Amino acid sequence: MARAQNWINPLPSGMAETYFHICTSEEWREITGRLFNHKRELVQPSSNEKGLAQVGNIFGTKTYPAYASDARNLERMRSLSVELTGKEGE
Repeated sequence: MARAQNWINPLPSGMAETYFHICTSEEWREITGRLFNHKRELVQPSSNEKGLAQVGNIFGTKTYPAYASDARNLERMRSLSVELTGKEGE
């Protein structure tokens, strides 16, 4: 699936430009903790991750997998980051 995504996703340099714009633009100054797609649009957690809907989540641009915003997963990632780096958020 990842190889197929590479056919439709922008090159890394294009995504770098997108993220640079998001991080430095006044347009997004008040938006934090959200995910953006390559079109500089806010994306939402998916409401369905089963069957054919999952294909839309993988190849679409409007949603991302809901597990990515699950509070338990976020805490696990924070804890792992602290464990690996030895540093709390600074």
